[in-house]
Amino acid sequence: MPTEREYLESQIEEVEESLRLVDERKDEFVHHRAIPLDLIKDENRLRRRLEELNRRRDLLREETGREEHAAQQPTISVTERPWVDRDEERRLFRDMVSGQSDIHILLMEAEGGMGKTVLLEHFWEMSRRFQRARINLKDASHTIDRILRELCDQYGSGAFTMFHEVCIDLLRELGQDVRHPAMLWSALNLRLTGLEGEERRKYQQLITAAFLANLESLREGEQPVVMLFDNFQLASEPTKAWLAEQLICEIQHHPWLVCVITGRETPRVDTEEANWCLQQTLQPLSVEHRREYIQKVKITQNEELVTYITRLSKGNPHRLQELVDALVHPPLEE
Repeated sequence: MPTEREYLESQIEEVEESLRLVDERKDEFVHHRAIPLDLIKDENRLRRRLEELNRRRDLLREETGREEHAAQQPTISVTERPWVDRDEERRLFRDMVSGQSDIHILLMEAEGGMGKTVLLEHFWEMSRRFQRARINLKDASHTIDRILRELCDQYGSGAFTMFHEVCIDLLRELGQDVRHPAMLWSALNLRLTGLEGEERRKYQQLITAAFLANLESLREGEQPVVMLFDNFQLASEPTKAWLAEQLICEIQHHPWLVCVITGRETPRVDTEEANWCLQQTLQPLSVEHRREYIQKVKITQNEELVTYITRLSKGNPHRLQELVDALVHPPLEE
């Protein structure tokens, strides 16, 4: 999976290429007034997009520099930290990818600090033998076209020729002739945004179905394909609606596709008659599991302190980890 910086660099490169192609098309017109309005709008939008991407890259460079200077302790990945509880969820995911369960969509909800992202990281490691992709919906900039593009990139962008052709045909129906693949995603975003209500949903449905059909053609034998989404609550309302009303409904018909969506809220699906989907709420760690975690990190044998940490954490894994880390690496006195 590409890092955020790698993703921004690739986006900047693509937008710059799109702007170059726009310039080439503008050169085809003798008079400036003859340039189509849509082409001018595309250029303005691409330049705004480029400015925003450069701004985000600069901010990321600053944050990375601060983190590198501030890092005093060796970091530990989430999968290397002591692990307790969540056996039920891991067992379920194992059954999902092995085909032992009819469930192939898991909607996992919990309040902050309950270990959703850590558990998703474990799911990612458990699926390393399979084709997999992971999307962090950490801000509202994850539009439908951006999500599909990131999924294509992670599964193998060069393998989605059929999907790209369908998108180009649909764009042509909408009055946009895309001559270069580099302009496909920006054109999709522009045209879909300009549609209203049912017409927009119709084209979104066609695009979603085409993507999944192409993805199915890439399967390796009977192996599952894994798709993970984190931080559903941070997505924009249109993206939430697409995930809940269209993507999940399409995935329903593809039992080979294992999908997990986590967040402080998750899509609402009527699961009473749906044996293909499960809505799960992560519960606080039991007292026994809190004690087990403290014992594994071996920070203290003081029973009074163990009891105090156990009560103070209230079963929240993140809070428990912070308390333990504070004992392992106490703050320096000023």
